[in-house]
Amino acid sequence: MKERSEAQKKHTEEMQKKAAEVNKGNNYSSKKNRLLGDTLKRIVTQDDAIRARRIMEALVAKAEDGDTKAIDMVMDRLEGKVQNQTDITSSDGSLSNNLKIEFVDAESVPK
Repeated sequence: MKERSEAQKKHTEEMQKKAAEVNKGNNYSSKKNRLLGDTLKRIVTQDDAIRARRIMEALVAKAEDGDTKAIDMVMDRLEGKVQNQTDITSSDGSLSNNLKIEFVDAESVPK
């Protein structure tokens, strides 16, 4: 494996510093500190989750009326999200099962 050049290392360090500066002070970025999500869960589930039931009933009613976004949301909750699938075919149209991915250093590629 080829080692990174000094310029690449310096660039990486600069990007890490920039990312740290951008995220500085965000105390709610980790899952355990998500204030809004926790508050919303408490509101929706209080009083025997009446609000949660009303929200789900409204969603199902919209789906019954033909709202495609609501239909997608209901189906995602019931069946799980559909996974994206990509078929890679060769020039003769057959499905390729011998796919080889090779990563090369951008500096070694002729321009």
